[in-house]
Amino acid sequence: MINIKLLKELTHDLSVLYVQNDISLMEDTSELLENYFKKVDTEYDGQAGFDKYIAYEKENAKPYDLIISDINMPKLNGIAMSKKIRAMNHEQFIVIITAHNEVEFLSSALDLGIDGYVTKPIENLKLIKVLYKVAQAITNNKFVESHIQVVEDLNMQLDIQNKELASKNKELHNKNQELEKSFRMLIFKNKYNT
Repeated sequence: MINIKLLKELTHDLSVLYVQNDISLMEDTSELLENYFKKVDTEYDGQAGFDKYIAYEKENAKPYDLIISDINMPKLNGIAMSKKIRAMNHEQFIVIITAHNEVEFLSSALDLGIDGYVTKPIENLKLIKVLYKVAQAITNNKFVESHIQVVEDLNMQLDIQNKELASKNKELHNKNQELEKSFRMLIFKNKYNT
């Protein structure tokens, strides 16, 4: 059983590009996606989807969190579009929608390393299960990335502090040598003045 509240928590800040050439199916599925995701953009063919992906990344300085794509589309099929996207961003999360008779395409999608697939006709519960699984993976990935960034920032701060400390240690060492030299001179002076 899928916890819908948790699914909404996982997806409320995520963006989706949904590419589907069946306008009726696109509208129905988009309506479902908009209940969960912060941003849902749609396109009707693979080339338009790829172009929108590039434009979104330029505009937002980050890619979509998730791509959901039909396989069999005009101009550029979903597999070819996914390959082009993965060439730009090998960590992009992708879910494929496929008809039962598209086994060859599905095999190519699996070879590409897609993160999930849903068969047509789309059953909302099956789609929600796939979205839940992928949303967990996206959230976990973002969590790890944010912690890696925190560790990198802390390491950078530590490097700066170590350099400052090394500089201060050198300064103290030099002052200590000057004091020792002055102290020896004072002892030497006192020894011969008495």
